Amino acid sequence: MPDRAVRRRIIRLLGALPLILEFARRLRIQAIIDQLCPSRGNAHLSHGQVAMAIIANRLTQPRAMYRILDWATKWGVEPLLGIDPHALNDDRLGRCLDALAGQIDAVQGTVAATAVAQFALDLSQLHWDLTSVVLQGESPPEAQQPGFPKPAY
Repeated sequence: MPDRAVRRRIIRLLGALPLILEFARRLRIQAIIDQLCPSRGNAHLSHGQVAMAIIANRLTQPRAMYRILDWATKWGVEPLLGIDPHALNDDRLGRCLDALAGQIDAVQGTVAATAVAQFALDLSQLHWDLTSVVLQGESPPEAQQPGFPKPAY
């Protein structure tokens, strides 16, 4: 009697995931986040792993944050990131974002410095967009030093 086993194929989308993960590896994003935002000892995933899943989601198929689990089950998250998609629940995403919130400047600065070194970026000319600068509160006149600009509308 012939073997009538049913063959089942599992298809996972890859899209740009391999490219994104290679750049993230070269930028050391996961390692930097894990260093600056250590997870509790009993965590199944580090903050760096969860952040990488969030970054990959934002770059491949951005949807509402509560839909990351759906995305992770359809995309190649498990084989490429080594993450069980069901570990990316709302609570775990929230804990990661909470941990990153206090260290976001350090994470961005360290990743930027890594990018400069890794890709030999030329920083001889930089553009600083001042349209995003916000000043709040009052500054007493005696706090102003001579020769420095005074904030005004």
